[in-house]
Amino acid sequence: MIFEYCEQTGSIILSHSGCGPGPFEIIELSQNSHPSLWEAWLKKYPQVPLVLVLHGADSNGTEAARYTSMSTLADREGFIVVYPDGAPGRANSDRGRTWNAVHCCGKAYQNDIDDLGFLTALIEKMLATYPVDPKRIYVVGHSNGAMMAYKLAAEKSELIAAIAPISGTIGGDPDTSDADHTLKIVPNPEMPVAVAIFHGTADHVVPYQDQPGATFGDTRYDLSVNESSRFWSRANGCHPVAESESRPPVTIKRYGACNAQGEVWVYSLKDYRHMWNMASPILADKSSTDLIWEFLAAHPKP
Repeated sequence: MIFEYCEQTGSIILSHSGCGPGPFEIIELSQNSHPSLWEAWLKKYPQVPLVLVLHGADSNGTEAARYTSMSTLADREGFIVVYPDGAPGRANSDRGRTWNAVHCCGKAYQNDIDDLGFLTALIEKMLATYPVDPKRIYVVGHSNGAMMAYKLAAEKSELIAAIAPISGTIGGDPDTSDADHTLKIVPNPEMPVAVAIFHGTADHVVPYQDQPGATFGDTRYDLSVNESSRFWSRANGCHPVAESESRPPVTIKRYGACNAQGEVWVYSLKDYRHMWNMASPILADKSSTDLIWEFLAAHPKP
């Protein structure tokens, strides 16, 4: 799908061009050529899920489309996938894009860009324009995009059914060189949101354990995977003890008995780093992207 936001991108990306704090006007939405195929697709799927895929820092939506392979899955399973661009960090460049998550990252965080408003406006435009099922709106994010997915789910829990953060965190200390040492964490959601966390145990950018992270030279401290999973399991009213299953190289922890289908699962990938080939199998013949969609599809809003 082709989107425009303040500037024409000429690609399948909805671009956050840094045009100011709002209002957010998405001036045109149109199908990606082949209108007859588009019409046939909508007849086959009269009400469809929506998946937002948020790229990591110093990346963009085009790259997220490539490394997640989510478009191929969308065609097969029948859902709309959108790859928004974060705010630009470099003049005349598609690099350096970031999201203003709770404690990170780059120019988006430094300039307090209203990415929450931007992404909410996008979802509302999609609901008004396309046959999106309001009970099946999902968010996938990598790294800084995963942090933004946590923030969007926490602040807009009435909209988001489930998220899949990859190599992210719910927050931390944005600047450890500051004497203040204030932890910034996403707020408690008003409604349960199902969460599937994917994280490599050897991640050195957004570490698996509590320790300094490394993005754009930020002197920041990231909360651990355990902190993130415990936060969401408490917020969703889950049983405090997770069931654990070992399927090397993956360990899966599942927090169940949650309110309103708000399950929290954690996929810990032993010795995996910050990024990996998401189209390659990690469990039997299933890739990370396959597992993400299986979880999302099983967790619509009640």
